[in-house]
Amino acid sequence: MVRIFLIQHNPISLCVESSNNYAVANAFNLEYIKQLRGGELYTPVLRNINNTWSKYGYAYGLMKKVINIAINSNSYDELIGVCQQLLTSKQLSLNEDGQSENAPIANPIISTRRGRPPGRAKSDVEIQESSTKKRRNLFNIDTNIQPSDNRKRCKRCGEKGHNRATCKAEI
Repeated sequence: MVRIFLIQHNPISLCVESSNNYAVANAFNLEYIKQLRGGELYTPVLRNINNTWSKYGYAYGLMKKVINIAINSNSYDELIGVCQQLLTSKQLSLNEDGQSENAPIANPIISTRRGRPPGRAKSDVEIQESSTKKRRNLFNIDTNIQPSDNRKRCKRCGEKGHNRATCKAEI
């Protein structure tokens, strides 16, 4: 019999040394990765992404609290007005900045597709000619020929119209 014991440890906290005293760090940053692995792992691009995510998370949490307080205090219309005013002012400033700059317009990037290339466009005359080639001549219909019975036979009794699973014959 094997017994497995779970050993519980106290959580490890990040510490910052400051003049012979150790204080717990409040902000979580990844500077220790630089010390362990070097500067190439935590690049400025990754730092910017991490910073953007933390800003978005903080703002989202703050807005949730603001919305809850606005609904509870019956000042929802005031909150919407402030948000709408901020939105329109920022959109106007962005539009003015965008109109002053004349960005060069480049040709679109063309990527080649895999597989068979698409065919060329056919004219109406070519389409009409190809449809006449596909037409078949009508054959004379002989009414004396009986149509053949193409139904499958039952493997148990040999009759047509049902299969072995639905066969009612007892053999």
